[in-house]
Amino acid sequence: MPSKHKRKRMVLRSTVSQYLMPRKKKIGPLKRAVQREFNKMIASGQPCVKCGGLFKVMQCSHLYSIGSYPNLRFDVINVVSMCGRCHNFWYHLEPMESRDWVVKKYPGRYQYLLKAKNKLVQHRIPDLEEIRKFVKDKNMKKLLIAPELLA
Repeated sequence: MPSKHKRKRMVLRSTVSQYLMPRKKKIGPLKRAVQREFNKMIASGQPCVKCGGLFKVMQCSHLYSIGSYPNLRFDVINVVSMCGRCHNFWYHLEPMESRDWVVKKYPGRYQYLLKAKNKLVQHRIPDLEEIRKFVKDKNMKKLLIAPELLA
């Protein structure tokens, strides 16, 4: 066990660092906040791409899920606006039918996503802050992870 003097110095050091040292930003809360802003930008005021309905609350549907393809999380080609009914009770419950529908309705998007889904993208804090700026400015061209694939 450390001596009384050493314990006091350890406590003092941790207290000083707690108040004087800048805290590191945590990436999780920032990523969730940017995701909410991105989803709102995509879904606000846009009709459902499946049924054409426009409701007070619309949802942002990722064509390739962010769980399986986190690199496509903020790519505007990977998202569409859907109503809650079509998104939750059709798109997620009928994955094969949904995939066929995407291929038929958005063949160019589908080809882009097939190539872009394997591109490595890391969302670090500076990247997320930059994405947040692009979302705020509604700069869609900057919200593509592989713009070279569109040419």
